Amino acid sequence: MSSNSNNNNNNNNSTESGPSSPIPPVDLYSVPTNRPVRVYVDGIYDLFHFGHARSLEQAKKLFPNTFLLVGVCNDAITHKMKGKTVMTDKERYESVRHCRWADEVVEDAPWVVNQEFLDQHSIDFVAHGEDMCYDADGNDVYAFVKSQGRFKTIKRTDGISTSDLILRIVKDYDSYVKRNLKRGYKAEDMNVPYLKAKRFQVEEKVNDAVGKISQWSPIKPWVKGFGDQWERLVHHFEHKETPTSSTPASPLVSPLSPSYPTSSGEESSGDEDNNHHTNDSNDHNNTK
Repeated sequence: MSSNSNNNNNNNNSTESGPSSPIPPVDLYSVPTNRPVRVYVDGIYDLFHFGHARSLEQAKKLFPNTFLLVGVCNDAITHKMKGKTVMTDKERYESVRHCRWADEVVEDAPWVVNQEFLDQHSIDFVAHGEDMCYDADGNDVYAFVKSQGRFKTIKRTDGISTSDLILRIVKDYDSYVKRNLKRGYKAEDMNVPYLKAKRFQVEEKVNDAVGKISQWSPIKPWVKGFGDQWERLVHHFEHKETPTSSTPASPLVSPLSPSYPTSSGEESSGDEDNNHHTNDSNDHNNTK
């Protein structure tokens, strides 16, 4: 009887213990009380924004007395593991260095931290966001510090990221090209074809003129037609191929010409022009 009871107890104990947790309890590593707690965070920090700053603020406030080290990976490892950055590593180092929460910037930070790195910088804890980060073999890059109970989680800021900022620029590409052209940048500096840049400049000047002469609003469809034909011309010269459409491009027509398209898309005859003026006259009298 006692033998069966002991066996049952052993079975219960083994069942309750279960598999070991992937992230050990944080009390495996004692928090120092006689000096600042040295916390390490790392990242790319491209186009440094307030989401980055908030993450550093959280890391800085993990303990009442924290010395925050911020590791920034260089271009070589970043481009290999994540892709091209907008800012160079030197620019990213300086951006982080000017954040009020960063006490020290660790340049050329490793992609995966190890014991040697922790000892070299006297690091007590490593902090990172909730998103998982993997090495080239698909392993959690923070598994080592998690196994020692020296990992702290910080929250991401929703609604802002480097990828989101790049997406905004790509989405409104033409607007930003026009913006920089107005500020004196050259087309070749932005890798923009010469004819496309000229088209933007012409459109800008025409739009400015149309805006100043509001009574000439009928010229706007003509300007649009000019822009459409210019686009076809640019495409032809940039790609050095003939237009695929079998329909020839319609010639530009002056808004003062009798054959200029009306709002219904049909050409106006002389009689229709006379009727139009007559209707305008009647409308004017009615308003009086």
